[in-house]
Amino acid sequence: RTKINFILFNSIVLLVFVLSGYNYFSQKADLIDTIETKLLSDIDLSRAYIEAKYPGEWAIIDGDLHKGTVNLVGNTEIVDVVGELTKGNYVSIFQDDVRISTNIEENGQRAINTNTLGEITSKVLGNKERYTGFSEVEGESAEAVYDPILNTNGEVVGMWSTAISTAPYGKIAFMHMWKKKPIEILLLVLTISVISLYVEYKVSRPLKKIQENANELAELNLNGRVLEWKGNDEIARVANSFNAVQVRLKETIGVVANSATQVASASQILSES
Repeated sequence: RTKINFILFNSIVLLVFVLSGYNYFSQKADLIDTIETKLLSDIDLSRAYIEAKYPGEWAIIDGDLHKGTVNLVGNTEIVDVVGELTKGNYVSIFQDDVRISTNIEENGQRAINTNTLGEITSKVLGNKERYTGFSEVEGESAEAVYDPILNTNGEVVGMWSTAISTAPYGKIAFMHMWKKKPIEILLLVLTISVISLYVEYKVSRPLKKIQENANELAELNLNGRVLEWKGNDEIARVANSFNAVQVRLKETIGVVANSATQVASASQILSES
């Protein structure tokens, strides 16, 4: 019984941890999907705001990226306002693949003249396509959306991006997972207790009784109580087969003893005649 309980306990504990891990990653994935949905809405909102606030075409003038007549190199007004409108998103403007304006800070300074991941620039600058997915901000994982910035000739002159750090959402998923742990532990204890009682009643007790009957039979004690086990499972079939052997052996020994008595009586009659 102890070994069975040990196996059951470890199997259920393993199952709990597997389900907890699945729950964590599933919830984190759902949160990431929510982030991406928000980012797609935010980048469209921010682009609409820029078009309304700063009319004119995107263009490279005297080596700097402009929106209409506004020079965007080092311009913090746009990214700060959009960051507030999007409730704290990271916002950056790139000229080609170089960040020229951002609300991201590193060591107390705006993170300008920095680059993003090669995969992103390849898709946005090379293929003129929107990128949605993993990025890195201040050394942390983030979900981001990057859009190409096109001039009047349809040439890519830069990128517009907004991003959200995924670290807080990972913590939320982790904390949510641990909030369920007391309930899972309680269910674990109840499950083990119920299974243990079932094993004790259905397996351990009948096997112990069969062992006792086998020991009595080995000592030629045929007066032990025969175990009658109801059911059609393996334990019941073993118990009933063993009982049949015990009964048949008892009957056989009885027949042999009776025959021996008859032979002895016959021999005595013959010797007296």
